Amino acid sequence: QGNMRFQNIVEYPYMPQVSRFNPEHLVGKDLEAVDFPFVSPLDSTRVDGTQLTFTPICWSSDHSGLRRAPYDISPMQKFMQADFNQPGQILAAAITGSFSSAFPGGPPADSTVNIAVLPPTLREVADNRLVVVGDADCATDNGMRNPANAAFIMNVVDWLSQEEGLIAIRSRNVTVRPLEEVTDGNRTLIKYANVFGPPLLVVLYGVWHWQSRRRRKAGN
Repeated sequence: QGNMRFQNIVEYPYMPQVSRFNPEHLVGKDLEAVDFPFVSPLDSTRVDGTQLTFTPICWSSDHSGLRRAPYDISPMQKFMQADFNQPGQILAAAITGSFSSAFPGGPPADSTVNIAVLPPTLREVADNRLVVVGDADCATDNGMRNPANAAFIMNVVDWLSQEEGLIAIRSRNVTVRPLEEVTDGNRTLIKYANVFGPPLLVVLYGVWHWQSRRRRKAGN
């Protein structure tokens, strides 16, 4: 306001830190937290009923919600507990199986590609891999500032190229140790224990030392 500018930390659920990974898939097996700003959930209905295999890599937390356009992304809005009633949204997944080419007869007629320099057209690939993520920002320069994001993207590249030997080693070096959430009652208890605990210990030590001196004098 005017020439005054203030910074304040607020909770902003549109930029979640994902920590639920599929332990059965190499891409996210040993990761602990990846930033997915403005992520969208994945819908697997187009894979259902096909020969493709849809394997989730990570999910949102148990306190998740969905918003459909138009929506307000202001960081100053008030979020309610009722806004987070759709837990466990799939945010990244691997799809494997036989993929068919979108252009089995080669490039379309109106294409400007020189057909003479292209390899023979592949109509179908029997064993293919695809990774779909509901957020492209995790792979940008800003997103890759988080070492876990960089490890996630490199894991994806290694898995797609079937060079999986380094994935377990790389993911093991990325560690995130957030504090566990506590209830309001426990938070208050910890607060007052930190404030009054040390002085109380000093007083108790003083009383014990005073009583010890009295007993020694009485014994003499």
